[in-house]
Amino acid sequence: MKRTYKSLFSVLMISISFLACKKTETPCNINIEDCREYYSPVGEVIEIPLPDGNLIYMDSDSVYFSGDILYTKEQVAILLSPQTKGAVIKNVVKYWTSRTIPYFIPSSFPSNERALIEQGLEMISNSAYVNFVSVSNTPTSGILFKRDTVNTSYIGRSSSINEIKLAAGAFNKGVVAHEVMHTLGYFHEQSRTDRDSYVTINYQNIESDKIHNFDKYTSRGYTGEDLCTYDYSSIMHYGSYAFSKNDLPTIVKKDGSTFSAQRTYLRATDIQSLNYIYGPIAQIQSELYLSQNYSDEQSIDERDYYHNKVKFKNKNGEFVSLTYPRLLIVALEHEETNSSGQTSTITTTYTYTVPAGVSEYVIGDTERIRQEDMGVVRNIVYESFSVTL
Repeated sequence: MKRTYKSLFSVLMISISFLACKKTETPCNINIEDCREYYSPVGEVIEIPLPDGNLIYMDSDSVYFSGDILYTKEQVAILLSPQTKGAVIKNVVKYWTSRTIPYFIPSSFPSNERALIEQGLEMISNSAYVNFVSVSNTPTSGILFKRDTVNTSYIGRSSSINEIKLAAGAFNKGVVAHEVMHTLGYFHEQSRTDRDSYVTINYQNIESDKIHNFDKYTSRGYTGEDLCTYDYSSIMHYGSYAFSKNDLPTIVKKDGSTFSAQRTYLRATDIQSLNYIYGPIAQIQSELYLSQNYSDEQSIDERDYYHNKVKFKNKNGEFVSLTYPRLLIVALEHEETNSSGQTSTITTTYTYTVPAGVSEYVIGDTERIRQEDMGVVRNIVYESFSVTL
């Protein structure tokens, strides 16, 4: 179904990732924490229904969007595929496996806004093991900042460039950090599964076409994790008047009190969440614990077995114990060659949550086998672990 975009504030925008922001009829400035955060479409807007009944949109510039999150063509293809919803969200929310992310700020940004962008990036890099490196042109993979009328970002790493749009004269370093957090794979605080224990949603005060923004991610069938304790002041939480239709609060604490969106600094919970994914650098150490070698004039049978564990390094390259829990994703590659010379490889990915206080974490054993008969290979097995995040 098609429809024509008439004005920025009359279009009905559906946000898959449950984004909420206070609607304002005047441009927000750096002193307004609830500044608007949604994509401003160009020309005709097309609705794209997803298998789960939700919608995303595409405008005449072929930009896919919902709320303040933009989508690549590859991500839309995944959303439209017949995968389970859990698999979809795992594909959409992509983490950056490289800890060094290039970024480009065009000359359209004045010096004061360039400084704010760099300060926002520093808020992240000072708190997590992610470095941002300025480059002189748009990188093939990295972040491209664009000056616009709104603040929007892709969710997670895309297959090409990640655009972050910033409203000219209407952002501070905290807004930049908020959008960068989206790019690193983080959603909003109010979509957590445990939020009903901390806040009350006043549905009667919400614009009718924006109610979906107050869904939990589980209510839409998606999987995820609630990191740390609920934090009203998280840099990822919206204020009490997000999407209000009558200037009354849409989100309040359980005691009925209101709160503002905080875009000044990273809270301890924000830092812990960052370090859960982008914490101390993981390094695999393999130790040979058993070697069985047999050979004669007719055959060779060599078998080596290894214990494997992960240790963690800080930014100075020193081994450390974890201060916060750490997400650990490792891949086990099993490569086997048979007597016909055919090689098959199977890669299995394992996900662990390593608790705080741990200095090393055991991930399992691997083996390496070589068998020959009369100089002809009968079987070769090679197994190894690698850290993917």
